[in-house]
Amino acid sequence: MIKSITTRDARFPLDSGHGSDAIHRDPIYSYAVTHLEDSSHGLGSGLAFTLGEGNELVCKVAEFFAARLPRVGKGRAPALHPALSRKKWNALAFQ
Repeated sequence: MIKSITTRDARFPLDSGHGSDAIHRDPIYSYAVTHLEDSSHGLGSGLAFTLGEGNELVCKVAEFFAARLPRVGKGRAPALHPALSRKKWNALAFQ
């Protein structure tokens, strides 16, 4: 069961003229990370790379879904499984 979930908005501004982004004049190398810890102290991480502005949205979406995951003490069985159907994912996301 999930014990804790944290998100982090990490941004790394670059000096003017640096970076590989030809479209955005002021690129910020960024990522949003989600950390999960389960009741047996197993750890998991998920990363989403953005240009900076998307980090806040990615963190909020991760927190939205995290709020719907089974937690220690809620008395629910784990819902995440590779065979989880689209119907069940939609129910989890849009309840």
